[in-house]
Amino acid sequence: KLTPCTFVAAMATNEIEFMLQQEASIMDAVFKLVTGWMVFLMHPGWAMLETGSIRYESIPGVLNKNIMALCVSFMVWWFFGYSFSSDAGGHSFLGGLDYAFQASRADWYFQGTFCATAVTIPSGAVAERMNVKFFALYACLMSAIIYPAVCHWCWSGKGFLRLMDDSGEGLPTSVIGRPFLDFAGAGVVHLTGGIGALLGALAVGPRKDRFKYPEQFDAHNISMVVLACLLMWFSWFGFNAGSIRSLHQPGAVDVALQVVANTTLAPAMCALICWATHTDLNPNMSRRKVDAGAAVCKFCNGILAGCVSITGACGYVDHWAAILIGMGGAFAYQTTSSALLRWHVDDPLDAFAVHGACGLWSVIATGLFARTHGVFYGGGSEQFFVQLFGLVVIIAWSLLTSGPVFLIMRRFPNFNIEDSRSQMYEAGEMSPDEMQHSPVYPKERPQSLRKLSSSSESSLSREASGASVSPESTDIKLPCIYENEISRQQQHDLLTERVHDLMKLVGMRYTERDELVSTVQDDMEDRLAVLEQFHKGITVFKNGMVKWSRRQDSGWPTSPRGPSTPRSQVSETDPPAAPEVLRSPSRQRNRDEISIVV
Repeated sequence: KLTPCTFVAAMATNEIEFMLQQEASIMDAVFKLVTGWMVFLMHPGWAMLETGSIRYESIPGVLNKNIMALCVSFMVWWFFGYSFSSDAGGHSFLGGLDYAFQASRADWYFQGTFCATAVTIPSGAVAERMNVKFFALYACLMSAIIYPAVCHWCWSGKGFLRLMDDSGEGLPTSVIGRPFLDFAGAGVVHLTGGIGALLGALAVGPRKDRFKYPEQFDAHNISMVVLACLLMWFSWFGFNAGSIRSLHQPGAVDVALQVVANTTLAPAMCALICWATHTDLNPNMSRRKVDAGAAVCKFCNGILAGCVSITGACGYVDHWAAILIGMGGAFAYQTTSSALLRWHVDDPLDAFAVHGACGLWSVIATGLFARTHGVFYGGGSEQFFVQLFGLVVIIAWSLLTSGPVFLIMRRFPNFNIEDSRSQMYEAGEMSPDEMQHSPVYPKERPQSLRKLSSSSESSLSREASGASVSPESTDIKLPCIYENEISRQQQHDLLTERVHDLMKLVGMRYTERDELVSTVQDDMEDRLAVLEQFHKGITVFKNGMVKWSRRQDSGWPTSPRGPSTPRSQVSETDPPAAPEVLRSPSRQRNRDEISIVV
């Protein structure tokens, strides 16, 4: 019998339940937003890591490509990428269009940061070579079809790798029995992006002289690499812990604490092993001579490899298992990185070794160490074979979708920026990076460098064989360089770049170029004087011949503040001696130009 007291009690109970539901919904939304913001910090970290790991002159193009990938991925994710990855439509292969052009669901932003991460991974493998326009096209495909399909299979609850019943209360299954386990995206995000990175590196090819002069391609800014690595490690706590999706469920907080601890232990162990063992596995290193900068980069990549290795299993394994998974990640990363070097696959950031190989290991390790059905917990081999089946499906899908795209794009002449740069140099134009992104270079390339292209190598070989060379030379005109027009640092950078171009052309070795610059004192006036003096030793003949004029017994051009260190020996490949370099560093100053002639 309904009485006023029971009515009031029922109303109060309903109101309390409604308030608790509202609070739980708000808590989950805030949790997704905060962890999504942490994941978003991966992208400035990745941009800094890529920038510090490449050569200085390629920084503008690499940053441009990273920003382009981030913007394209979020736009395509809003159009239909998120809808394809969701449970819309009820299809087991791909979602419908029910959520296309919408961003109202709570996890849209959080899932969008994951999609952008998968898109950004291949950018590190094609750094300094792939045209940004072609990479934007690949980013569209990755955000629209490749990543959403894998995400739908594993996380939507409607995919064939993890299928929930209509009520959502039963245990998940898959087409072969138990569900595929990937807690935070080792297979969905990192393996998918890692396969794309490998295919991109193979399609674009190695950088010029990458394996002939490997010391020229060392990371140019170790501080930026370390800072980026630590920033990405911090973001990984949001990446893994945010995959819980909901904090109001019973036991969710305990799982979050476990995930954070595992995301700390595995990278730490992996990094220590990589730092201690990389000299034994890297064919370009030896135990007697270890490059400190390379060791730091290996340390940082070990941290990232450990983060990827624990990503798929972070919510399913105990702490001791996380340490073992970190050790396995170090082995997977080291062996894969060394194999790529031996096979001459140019991956500047080890994107495939870190994300592809370690993502694969993480999926396998989940089948071994998962507390519920793992092999080492007495769960038998069923879950392990489900993990292997999921790996085969993800790898096959990534190969079948990314592979043809890269094969088609590589047929275009401007797919590789290095190739197009060589063609533009020969045509008297500047490279795309110089024209669009660099504030140091002038808008028009100097006429002097336009003449140092087509027949230089053949002319040098003709002179070496004793062929006659016309004594008539042309003037080299360079734009004026003054304090009141550009800064002293910009003067130095501009002049150094041109000197290096000329030194490469006359066949000077990399170590000799380093010796020339290192013998000059730190004073900027000193350095500029010697560089301009070196310019005076360059002769460009009308037939395209280029000759460096110096006396073999006089060493390098001397600084006005003291003599330079003489060379210990003369390379047999050096161009033959010609007129002596002008010993006085008289700097010609003119309002319009500086003319440097022998």
